[in-house]
Amino acid sequence: MKELQNKIIDELRIVLDGLLLSNQKNERVPINIYPQYLPPKSSNNEIDYFPFIVVKLVNGQDDEEKASCKVIFIIGIYDSNTNYQGYDDIINIIEKIRINFISKRLLANKYELELPVEWSISEEESYPFFYGGIETNWQLPKALEDETRCDI
Repeated sequence: MKELQNKIIDELRIVLDGLLLSNQKNERVPINIYPQYLPPKSSNNEIDYFPFIVVKLVNGQDDEEKASCKVIFIIGIYDSNTNYQGYDDIINIIEKIRINFISKRLLANKYELELPVEWSISEEESYPFFYGGIETNWQLPKALEDETRCDI
């Protein structure tokens, strides 16, 4: 599953290449992409996370038919413009991601995106920070049973 997460991150870097958004210093920067969690802040080093996407492995399942993994994308941007239109950037990012993955459906020739893909935008007022998310499910290569195992 870690390989799936890494392949998704690699694909996001390609899909979002050239997209520059504001950080908290109002500099135009590329989107930071993190696996699982935002990195910790330390008192000596204030990290500016924004804009960011966290690619988070949530859970998975194996059954007789298939193996699958739920992966969510948590998107955060900073937009200090008082017109409160930061959600436009969130929608733009969601659109780029969903169109890319839905149109290809197969990642690294072994991870298949399952439909539906769900997305949402935070309903809470959090100006100048705006948040959104995408929920995806991926079919994983099925683990093969080891015929040499020993039953105890």
